Amino acid sequence: MLKNKSKIIALLTLIVLAFTIGIVNADNEEPVAVSSETSTSIENPDTNQAIDPHATEPISEGGENTEATPAENNMKSSDAYLIGDTVTVDYIVDGNAFIFADTVIIDSQIGGNLFVCAKEVTIKENGFVVNSLFGFAEKMTISGVVCDLYAAAKEVNVSGYIYRDMRVGAETLNLSGIVGRDAFVEANNISFTSTDEEGNVTSNAMISNNFNYTSDEEIAIPENVVRGKVEFNKSTPYTDTKSISDYILNLGTFVCTVVAIWLLALWLTPKFVKNPYNILSKKVLSAIGYGILTPIVLIFAFVVLLVLGITAGVSLIALMLLAALIAISSSSFVITANGLVCSKLKIEKTTQSFGMLIVCAVAYWLIALIPVVGTLFSLVAGIIGLGIVVYNILPFKAKDDKVEVVETKSKEAK
Repeated sequence: MLKNKSKIIALLTLIVLAFTIGIVNADNEEPVAVSSETSTSIENPDTNQAIDPHATEPISEGGENTEATPAENNMKSSDAYLIGDTVTVDYIVDGNAFIFADTVIIDSQIGGNLFVCAKEVTIKENGFVVNSLFGFAEKMTISGVVCDLYAAAKEVNVSGYIYRDMRVGAETLNLSGIVGRDAFVEANNISFTSTDEEGNVTSNAMISNNFNYTSDEEIAIPENVVRGKVEFNKSTPYTDTKSISDYILNLGTFVCTVVAIWLLALWLTPKFVKNPYNILSKKVLSAIGYGILTPIVLIFAFVVLLVLGITAGVSLIALMLLAALIAISSSSFVITANGLVCSKLKIEKTTQSFGMLIVCAVAYWLIALIPVVGTLFSLVAGIIGLGIVVYNILPFKAKDDKVEVVETKSKEAK
């Protein structure tokens, strides 16, 4: 997998999580006409003409203002959250746009950043993204204006203007437009030509500064396309180069994390560590249920609170809570498994429990390294660990635990 593409995909995955939960259709809000405010200018690298990125009129390829046709100069004066099969933005968005759809068409101005995840993305000639475009798509076509481009796609076609930098990870890049500064590309196929409606091959490509690209083979770049320096890096296949020291470091980090959470639990909730009536032996199905339902409930609550608007801060707290619970889920499983082992072996001293905890943590880490089996084990253990934490937090289970303790003590007395 291409390195830059992997990084961009990882970033965009987080972006998708952010905007898919804010499912608010801009069309539900009646656009109102507003005038443009004070703006900064960006210089057209082709004509050296200064343009206004916040102008209400779209910019044509010649750098001149044309009459704004989308929605009769209507504007959405806030961020837009859009989702659907086909999303067409033909009105001005005075803010950021978050779009998740099968097909996305931008035919007007986005006043902020554009975050988009779709099968096909098209920025038409009247399309203008004032700030950055962060895109993840199978095919991306840019015929309009984008300030900065960050894209991961199978195919990227740029015939318009990228006013500053372009960073692209793709299988195929067709560049016949203009990049105002630097271009950073990782692609197997790179072309600087385009075909018009009559089938003629043309090329108006220009990179105003440096061109840094990574590919399987070095390519022939037409004269005067790159005004700065060209740097080629040969792509290399991915190999696992972890050394023994890396594995030892990972193991040490995991063990230290488990021990830290164990000590914190021993201080705050000693019953969670010392209670012999362990959830793994008594309530494992409940733990699995809680582990599966908790993310669903918290994400649903996050969506509802975010849509309400006034509780957006609370929604972020819910998301942070879910992230924290997931982060400690594997440690929770190890701590609980250690409690069960100590109970079976009748280990009661804290120092002995601490030693067994380290053994359990190492065993967990080694099992997780096994291909396929380790992945499945880590997933199931994470779900159970999350359920264990939630089960111990919930107040209504305390009564059942007391009943179990009393019954067990009575059995031991007999």
